[in-house]
Order: sequence, then structure tokens, then C-alpha cells
Amino acid sequence: MHQKTVQTKKYISNKRLRQERKALFKGSWIFAGLSSQLPRGSVLPISHIQGSVLLTRDMQGRPHAFVNSCLHRATRLVRGGHCSRISNQEEKRRTGVWDHLRSRVSSLTPGSWKGTRVEKIGCPYHGWLYDHEGRLVHVPKKEGMDSAWREGTSSDSSADNQNAKTLKRLSVEEREGMLWINTSEKPEDIEDHLGPLNGHFLPYKFEEFEPIEASDYEFPANWKIVLENALDYYHVPTAHKRTVNAHVEVHPTYEELSLHNLQTIHIAPYGWRGWLDRHCSRGGPYAPEQLESLHKYYIFPNLILNVLPYHLTIMQVFPISPHSCVMRYRFCKRRGAGAIEKSRAYVTWLASRLILYEDVILYRSIHEGMVQNSMEEQPLHIEEQSIAHVHHGHQERIDAVLGSENSNRPESNEEKSALTHEAQPKLWRVQ
Repeated sequence: MHQKTVQTKKYISNKRLRQERKALFKGSWIFAGLSSQLPRGSVLPISHIQGSVLLTRDMQGRPHAFVNSCLHRATRLVRGGHCSRISNQEEKRRTGVWDHLRSRVSSLTPGSWKGTRVEKIGCPYHGWLYDHEGRLVHVPKKEGMDSAWREGTSSDSSADNQNAKTLKRLSVEEREGMLWINTSEKPEDIEDHLGPLNGHFLPYKFEEFEPIEASDYEFPANWKIVLENALDYYHVPTAHKRTVNAHVEVHPTYEELSLHNLQTIHIAPYGWRGWLDRHCSRGGPYAPEQLESLHKYYIFPNLILNVLPYHLTIMQVFPISPHSCVMRYRFCKRRGAGAIEKSRAYVTWLASRLILYEDVILYRSIHEGMVQNSMEEQPLHIEEQSIAHVHHGHQERIDAVLGSENSNRPESNEEKSALTHEAQPKLWRVQ
């Protein structure tokens, strides 16, 4: 284990959050969605901590990523992919166990999971048009524009126009059924980022999955609390006594994979499990442990995947302020599931919701305790070694990008007041 304690200030410091945004999110490969979400000829807007990103796939099957902003007057080209707050009336109607959620800020139907097929990308303000490769292809009344813009319009018959204007391009890569984006001007190689994870997901064929639920939830807690909670096995016997803990006989195995890590949990090891697995094992070929055990992957810096052959749970956490965050929650089943596999997926989804609820009711208490507690460091148990590894990786990247001297400098009074609830990035607000 890399460390036996974690500093409390890392959860409540404005300075720390700015460091994380710059070093962890701006320059890292961030999961953007599954390949199945982006059919040929489609566009898909997504929220990123740096702003709205427009994903496209051209008719040759190549993915592209752009800043979702018109070259003319910077208008948002395609709306969606954002987390608008629900109305007060809907808030009042919310009942049941999910009352403990501060807010479900967005919910997608399976039909809106995928990108929208379009012939051209049109700006809703003045009608400028772009193709799926981001090239400007039409400007209404272009004779009224400067010559650079008139000459920078590429027609379908002259797509190789060297003067063509294009949307601001971002780096995008597609690996093993997943799409990744990077907003850095000089991103590291995606293979280097994934490192030992390369090849891990091939048997599962993620491109075949579709959502049972796709929701974004806002929580009144630091983003790392929510991320770590999903990795913390030490709390399972207490917080999940009648759910997870009742169906696990042995502790999970743990493996560090460079900046990432993997916990393998042999859950529900009952006699009938083998029969059920054989009816829910499309894809493959699978190793025996891939059929029998839940594989929980942490992927640097903010992604958790719970993987079995018949289901995929995606939990991705983004900061809003030091005291609030958004979790992107996706529970997916494989397309074309038969009766047994489909029933199992839905039952597992309901169980996942219950387990998530058992964690959600703790988030606020954990965060409030950190704000109020005067202890500078928190001790970590050996069963929290995944959390220790997360913090080690985060600090290593922050030191590499910002320099260890700057990252460890005490927080000034100006820095303490620089980030408030009113002065937050608008990424997760109404767009």
C-alpha cells in the first residue's frame, strides 16, 4: 500500500480542487461513452469538466471530437449532454428511498442514449453548417463575410479544400468498445494511459451494451468521497450487511495496474450459479474468473467499471465544488438478451440501486464530518488500499504537472475564498 493516511484538506480545499481540475482532468484521457452510443453519421454532445464536447462519427466509422461551439458567434451547436436541474414540482413529487439524493440532475431514456443521425451539423443561430469531420461546408450569404471565410467553406465536392475552416478539434480515441477524449494540446498516447488495462475488456464486447438506466446524480459531497466509496471494501460488512456482505464468502483480490486498479469479488458463490452463468455468457471467450466474479476496475482519474458478461455498471464522478459533485451512473445490459439473461440483468440492476442507496445516505455525513473535524490526517485500513492507490496516483500526477513545491504550498486566504458555491463551473448547471 502506498500510504497509510490521507490528508483531510484534500477533500475540502479550494486549492486542491483547482489542482485536480488542471492536472487530473484537463490533461488526462477521460471516458466519454461506449462505442455503441455513436453510430455512423451521428452527433453526440457530452459534458466535460472543460465544457461541452461534441462527438461525431463520420460515414467511414471514424470518431471525432470538437468543442461544441460554432466558429461564427460561439453558439452551442448541439444541445444535450448536460445536466439541467429538475423543477421544484418534480422535486416535491420525488418519494421513496431516492429522497436521500440531493438531486437527479439528468436522466436519459434508452432512446436518447445514442447520438442523433444528421446529414450536417447546423448552428441554430445563423445556419452555418459543418460535416461530421468538423469542416465548415456552408455559410448563408457568404459574400457578406471576409474572403478568408468565403474561401474557408468546403463544399461536398471539394472536401480536400486546404483553406477549409474546421471546428476546434479535440483528441479522441476508441479502444475496446469505449470512447476517450483528451482536451490537452499534447495528450499522452492512449496506450500509455491505459497501460496494463489494454486487452482487459475485449472479451466483454462493450460495443454490444445498452442502458437499463442512464442517470446523472448530484451529491453534497466531495467527488473523491463518492469515487472512493465504490472502491472501499472495508465498509461492506457495516453499510451493506444484508446485501453485498451476505453473498460474499471471501475477501476480494486486489491488483494495481499502473495508475489503475482491479478488485475481483467472488459474489454469490452458490451451486446454481454455474448454470446461470452458462446462460448469460455471450461474448467471450472468458476465463473462469470472468464468469464467476465481479471485476471492479478503477480507471484513472475518475471512472469505475463493474463488469460481468451480462452487465456493465459505469460510475464516473466529476467535481462541481469542493463540497458537491455529479456522478454519471449507467447500468447496461447486452443487446439481444434472452429471457434468462435479461431477467438476471434487471434483477441485478435493482440490487445495484439498493446497494447504491445504502452508500448515498452516507455521502453527506462523511463530507460534513470532514468539514467539521479538526484531524489533519485520516488513517487507512488495509482493505482501503485501493483508496490509498487512488490518492497516490492523483498526487503523483499533480506533482508531475504542477511541481511538488507548488502543489504542497499552503493555501492562501485568497485561494480559500476563490471557489464558492456561487462561483462554480457551469458545466453541470442549466446549459
